[in-house]
Amino acid sequence: MARANLLAARTGFAGAVNVGTGVETDVNQVLAIMASAAGVEAEPRYAPGRAGEQKRSCIDPGMAWDVLGWSPRVAVADGLFRTVDFFRTARKAAV
Repeated sequence: MARANLLAARTGFAGAVNVGTGVETDVNQVLAIMASAAGVEAEPRYAPGRAGEQKRSCIDPGMAWDVLGWSPRVAVADGLFRTVDFFRTARKAAV
């Protein structure tokens, strides 16, 4: 995301651009990846859907490539593992 923002600032492009992997990742997958990264067991808790709640989403990064020359370099799982590691490291440094 940071690289996409830097590229946008350099190009002077004004407008919205989707920045994502182009790979649909559902919340159950995100939970499993985050639990694994954190080294914990976590079971999903389901509730009825809310009115107007979006069921599925997948970001198409095509325009980011066309306008910014940007494409994803980090897979979702790798990014989540890196995020957990960042916060774990930051927490240790703060103590």
